[in-house]
Amino acid sequence: MKYSAKERSIIKTHLRIAKVVDGDSLILSNIFNLNLENVRLLGIDAPESSRSRKLFQDERETHMAGQLLMELGKLSFMHLFNFARIEESVTIKIEATNSYDVYGRTLAYIYMADGTCVNEMKMRCN
Repeated sequence: MKYSAKERSIIKTHLRIAKVVDGDSLILSNIFNLNLENVRLLGIDAPESSRSRKLFQDERETHMAGQLLMELGKLSFMHLFNFARIEESVTIKIEATNSYDVYGRTLAYIYMADGTCVNEMKMRCN
């Protein structure tokens, strides 16, 4: 993990993956008090996998069919689900000036125990 002393950020450790919600968000559990935290991957915007207001917005902005976007959303969910295993230990880095989204989710970079940043992983298409 690379951290800069110049950046204002918050580091949270002792977390485990409790659930993969979709292609860009997870629910993490604190291993000590079992509190759950809904975390969105900072810098990632995966397509929705079901019909929603956001899906219609994405259709307008990308000029792609909703059905295709939902399929891509399901693929991104499966990719994150296969990469970020339930019960794996993680550390999150939260930018002090950009810590929550409009839905109250924590915006963060998620680091696996081996130092791999989940936000930076690449999807491989076979």
